[in-house]
Amino acid sequence: MDHESDDDNTKINLYEVYSSRKSLNNSIMASLRTVLSNKATNELKLQHYYEWNKLLANPQLPADNVPRAIVQNIESITADGSKLYTAV
Repeated sequence: MDHESDDDNTKINLYEVYSSRKSLNNSIMASLRTVLSNKATNELKLQHYYEWNKLLANPQLPADNVPRAIVQNIESITADGSKLYTAV
């Protein structure tokens, strides 16, 4: 289990935006090599890769989790009058 591995993509991150991940990775490979001569080799490889991921809410939060929303395109005006946009 990878605790607090993922967060959202906003500029302001609160503790409840972090999540945990359970993952399983498994790989197996078989290789068959035939030497035809000193200058020629034939090789066959076969690989199977399996990956399983499950994203979970942060275990240190309440079971019902904390409802939230992302507000995008919030406008700010700098001292020189130019506009900046962000998401919260």
